[in-house]
Amino acid sequence: MIEETELKEEEFERLLDERRFKELRLILEGMEAPDIAALLGDAPIEKAVTAFRLLPKATAVHVFDHFDAAQQQNLLESFGNQGVRDLLGAMEPDDRADLLEEVPATVARQLLRLLPAEQRRVTMELLGYEEGTAGRAMNPNFVELKQDMTAARALQRIRELQPGKESIYESYILDGQRHLQGTVSLRDLVLAKPETSISEIMTPNPRTVTTGTDQEEAARILRDNEILAIPVVDDEGCFVGIINWDDVADIVEEEATEDMYALAGISGERVSGPIRASLQNRLPWLSINLVTTFLAAAVIGLFESTIAKVVALAVFLPIVAGQGGIGGTQTLTLVVRSMVLQEVSGRKSQLRLLMREIGLGLIHGLLMAVVVGLVAYIWKGSYMLGVVLGLAMLGNMVIAGLAGAGIPLLMSRFKIDPAVASAVVVTTCTDVGGFFLFLGLATLFIKLLV
Repeated sequence: MIEETELKEEEFERLLDERRFKELRLILEGMEAPDIAALLGDAPIEKAVTAFRLLPKATAVHVFDHFDAAQQQNLLESFGNQGVRDLLGAMEPDDRADLLEEVPATVARQLLRLLPAEQRRVTMELLGYEEGTAGRAMNPNFVELKQDMTAARALQRIRELQPGKESIYESYILDGQRHLQGTVSLRDLVLAKPETSISEIMTPNPRTVTTGTDQEEAARILRDNEILAIPVVDDEGCFVGIINWDDVADIVEEEATEDMYALAGISGERVSGPIRASLQNRLPWLSINLVTTFLAAAVIGLFESTIAKVVALAVFLPIVAGQGGIGGTQTLTLVVRSMVLQEVSGRKSQLRLLMREIGLGLIHGLLMAVVVGLVAYIWKGSYMLGVVLGLAMLGNMVIAGLAGAGIPLLMSRFKIDPAVASAVVVTTCTDVGGFFLFLGLATLFIKLLV
């Protein structure tokens, strides 16, 4: 696989160096947009720009969408004003708004000035909606029809409008006040008799979301209802845009990435981003984790005299804390994912989830307790050390299940993103709890251990 990729890159650069542009263009036209983006993304910017200019406009837009923000900005800076204007003008409005949101404000203002007045107005309107909402994610391009149209007239209007492929599959019937009356699919229009009225084949009162609806909720509704697009209305109920089925994948990926980064405390960071941004993202959470580590160290400090009497206890401290941390992280990951997908809603389902994870912690704890207890006995020759270690492991796995499920559920009750900082809190619970249980039990049975 690696050799094929390297060969492809070598061939790509060789064709550029030999200025065999016609041959290269034919090869690129036969490739998928993500593959072209990967190839150009690894090439020097001068060669990437040259190859990008060879692409047909429609293909170039799709390839551009697959670049990250830094690559997009580098590419735009290498174009003249007309090249930038053509590329931005060919993009879907929602994709264009996403791009302008990612680049620095000064660059965004320069790009906006290059757009025609109407495209600039639409883009500014999208940027006016709060990030992460349906208003920001929607596409304001759609096919508008009237109830009294015939199927033949509707098809003629679609041909006249020549909408983008994202907007062609579903048409929207509006009244004079731009209130949504219904939807009709392209399939139904094609199969209907030419004289059939739109009112006879439309689907009335379709499901809608507002511009302020969370984009993740809008994506879930679209997915669950298995529809091609979800209509978006403003606060007055006027139809303003749609979120297409192909936008859902982008939204889900964005939300999943955001939650994954939040769990690790590196929200918004990219491998190609500046080191300063990485420091700003990571350092606060590392500092918080340092404080919690000192808390765990303080617990160990309470039992210094016990450790001094039975030095073997220090050997097993990482085992108790490590197993609890892994168990808590596993539970936390499962619970946060379930909450994001809304698989857990209501107190009963949350209570069931909590009891399930505590039960699993108990079962895992019993199994681990037997194993580590036997290892401690065989290794150190003390049956009581094995008992103490086994009991501590059992208790800490229960703590892991309780913390891993309870903390994100508790955060959600207080309207706090359950992904943010949950891992730090769960790890603190298992470290402190594990150390306290192990050393506390050792202190209680110190006479049998010495």
